[in-house]
Amino acid sequence: MYRWFVSFLIVSWIFVVPAGAQDARVLMIGNSYTDGNQLDQLVEGVLADTVPAWSDVYGMRVTQGGMTLAQHADNADGTNGDTQWRQALVTGPDAGTWDWVVLQDQSQIPGFPQQQSEWTESRDGAVILADLIAGGGGETVFLLTWGRRDGDAYNPNRFPDFGTMQDHLTDGYLAYRDAVLANGGEAWIAAAGPAFERVHEDIVEAGGVPTDVGSVFYDLYTGDGSHPSASGSYLAACALAVSLTGRPVQGIAYQQGVDAATAQLLQDAAERAVYQDLFGDIPYRWVFDWADWSSPGDVSGNETAISDLVTRPLVHVTADVTAATGVIVGAGHDGGSTGDGWLMVDQATLTVDGDLQVGGTGSSQAEIDRGMLTAHNIQIDAAGSLLFTIDATETSVIEVQQQFVLDGKGEVHLAEGADVSEPGSVTLVTAAEVQADPAAFVLPAGTELTVDATSVVLSWGGGDDDDDDATDDDDAADDDDVADDDDVADDDDDVASDDDDGAHMEDDDDGCACSAAPRPATAPLLALLLVAALLSRRVRS
Repeated sequence: MYRWFVSFLIVSWIFVVPAGAQDARVLMIGNSYTDGNQLDQLVEGVLADTVPAWSDVYGMRVTQGGMTLAQHADNADGTNGDTQWRQALVTGPDAGTWDWVVLQDQSQIPGFPQQQSEWTESRDGAVILADLIAGGGGETVFLLTWGRRDGDAYNPNRFPDFGTMQDHLTDGYLAYRDAVLANGGEAWIAAAGPAFERVHEDIVEAGGVPTDVGSVFYDLYTGDGSHPSASGSYLAACALAVSLTGRPVQGIAYQQGVDAATAQLLQDAAERAVYQDLFGDIPYRWVFDWADWSSPGDVSGNETAISDLVTRPLVHVTADVTAATGVIVGAGHDGGSTGDGWLMVDQATLTVDGDLQVGGTGSSQAEIDRGMLTAHNIQIDAAGSLLFTIDATETSVIEVQQQFVLDGKGEVHLAEGADVSEPGSVTLVTAAEVQADPAAFVLPAGTELTVDATSVVLSWGGGDDDDDDATDDDDAADDDDVADDDDVADDDDDVASDDDDGAHMEDDDDGCACSAAPRPATAPLLALLLVAALLSRRVRS
């Protein structure tokens, strides 16, 4: 009787709390860059605070110092037996439960010449791993890592400084993704390295030297100028969250290991690294062309709904189109939750045959970038925002047949090269009725806003045009680059040579450096099993 009762409890409890019960599950496969500062746990915390619909994110890492994607693939595809890698992806209880699997290669190899054997081996390993991840229903994400603070002394021709090394690393990871796509798979990029680059460029633009001791950029690294410090890992986690969801991270409460002022600066850098190059070389899973977007199935109504509870989808209008019904950006979903969205009209005209409403839970926005928008009515709710980017030559940006209401925030930016040296103006909004507070707008320096009953007009009386030119110096490739093996005892992230067998692993002796926090189900399950064993022993006695 005792035995039957306890067994029933255990089986019922396992059924109620399955492995995939969390809102999101993230596996990170890498080396000391991922293992340092428990990056999986940082990602847990940042994602849980970034996505309003989530309260329980689970992260785990499988790492070994200096490992390449080729070595990770050998450990996952069965070549080396039923390793922790293979269990996590194929044979173990967690296999098939991951939403995202984040892959991080050795720190130099992605930037090597793409005909070099180390690079091609990592590329092929990436394809194998992506196949295994897709087989389990997850998405592959490459953690695009950062250049070394002062470049790479072991490969000075290829990597003479941070910027050049970062360019090569970015090209390499993008080529890994191209190889996965060519094999019929899909993969995404987490822009950690570009976030480091944003911090670097901010200091340069302010007239400083990023590599000076004590600068924010300098402090992203540990003493070796390669591995991330606590702030470097936090920046990487923020960049990963923005890259995967499209949601802003500024203002999130989670700041593990970083002071509040630094956390705010890094959150901002992570956002700008992604948002300032949305349609560049790095693809993002939440960016859609207008023609490719369809309203989510859990939103009722006839409007085109640009909304999601997890991501903040960006729908990009680049050619003149007409929306046959109204458009709502950030909509109510089944169950009562309100999602967020982003509409961008980019040097085109969007004609809405109905009303446009922008609201959501705090990060929904409509943006007109040197384009034009027309609608019957436009309502920008308190949680929404309306952004304008103008080149000072437009005559009218938004035309509303009836009512324009701005209860949220307005913001105006000047496009690069916009000429405001001579007095001029742009009519941002015309409507039969305008309700907007000029104080709700953030304006470029030297401009002013006039709001009356039927229009919103931006004007200026002349000013200086700041044109920041950045040049990119990319040194010639050196086919003789080799991956160095610095200090195995420090678990350095350099490619391991034949004597790198001593690379230590955190938490476990079986080849897996897993997250410090156990899965929520582990401790109670062990306790129940112990109770079952004791009761069973009592019955036998």
